[in-house]
Amino acid sequence: MAMLQERERLSVERRPFSEIDFAAFPSFPLVDLQRAAEQVGNTIFIEGLDTALLTQPTLMDELGRFLCSLSGPADLHVSVRVAVRSGIPCETLLETLVAAFGPDAQELSIAPLSEADVRRAARTDGVPPTEFVQYVRAVRAGPLAAQPATLRMLLSLWRAGPRPPVRREVLYDLGVRQLLRESQKTRRQRANSDVDLYLGTLDVEGRVAVASRIAAMMLFSGRPIIDLDADAATDSALSIEAAVGGDEPTERGRVEVRRTGVHEVVGTSLFRSEGGDRFAFAHPSLMDFLAARFLNQRKMHLKQIAPLIEVAEPSLNPIALDRSEVASWLAATNKDLFDWLVEYDPQIVLRSGIARQTNEERAKLARGLLAANAKGLLNHEELDASGDLVLISTDLSSELAGIVSDAGLSTEQRVFAASLAQFVGEGMPPATLLRVGRDPREPFDVRAASLEALA
Repeated sequence: MAMLQERERLSVERRPFSEIDFAAFPSFPLVDLQRAAEQVGNTIFIEGLDTALLTQPTLMDELGRFLCSLSGPADLHVSVRVAVRSGIPCETLLETLVAAFGPDAQELSIAPLSEADVRRAARTDGVPPTEFVQYVRAVRAGPLAAQPATLRMLLSLWRAGPRPPVRREVLYDLGVRQLLRESQKTRRQRANSDVDLYLGTLDVEGRVAVASRIAAMMLFSGRPIIDLDADAATDSALSIEAAVGGDEPTERGRVEVRRTGVHEVVGTSLFRSEGGDRFAFAHPSLMDFLAARFLNQRKMHLKQIAPLIEVAEPSLNPIALDRSEVASWLAATNKDLFDWLVEYDPQIVLRSGIARQTNEERAKLARGLLAANAKGLLNHEELDASGDLVLISTDLSSELAGIVSDAGLSTEQRVFAASLAQFVGEGMPPATLLRVGRDPREPFDVRAASLEALA
């Protein structure tokens, strides 16, 4: 994606560049590289190394020798961009280039992708960009679309059809596993010189289990960073020593949590570097999802969970702001917590998507939303932006009709009921909405919402 953006920029600026895909050559493409390097001011984009290395194990050494030969004539001003997937062993190449070019040789990580990047990637893959972005928003998968590895996964799911997954927890489970497969070997070796730590002793299930423990410890201790240097750990970061010890359950048995396993997990694309030996999750929502998974694995009861997500001094809303996302994930699988949150903050439940809940539970959530709205506790901007109201059940059609037509209720309550009504399909009596929408004595906002529900 980054290479594509830079090529587009060079095209707009009418500056020369060459593309060399190593995967398309049976051997080292020396002639093509030399020809590209002879063009003054040229930018050479090198791709396909991961595929070519499968049949050409000495490729990195040959590339290093060729690039070092460019350090001679300074007036050529040739730039080279080498793209490699995370996990490709390129640390020797980097060391060679740093020795030859000094600070001009840099290792860069991909920044989170923007919506424009996602649209460009979708278009390149033959996926309708607008429809794909709408899908990503609908399932709240933006953090997954912002990472190249999981964006590829989302695009693959879309292409596989006929309908991509709509349950957010399914997408996040797939996304976490994909990120845990993407290792960042160079970064991990820089974080600790003990190469034995990075041989890859855990399978994906084991990595998920270790990552879940780290997530829970970071979230519930209020430390969004983990420090792999035990001697430099501070109160603001989770120490690696605190994370190791004991074991975690997986589908294949229990896995011991050792220093090697923590290093292995932190060295994947699930984490991002915060400088030195300090790392954070690539996106906070990934930490929330895995922390919820950690609690679910232990089948914790409401009385055990509540202290972890409550504010110290509850008022109208007992849920701590920085725990609302993990509460949302938990509500999708814990019935007691679902019922509790419906009473105190039903909007949190709505964030997780409720596709797995029964019609009865969706009706209960809708009533909770109506009650919260009557108290002025809903964030209507979030509801409008997320489109989550589409998840509401049809079971409340008669109740909603009664609220919409009740002139004794506040305008806000009646408008919100009409907003819910537009998602209940044929179950909502159209005559009620039509009558209210046409009545000039009704408040304008109520009339408009009723007619919009009919549309």
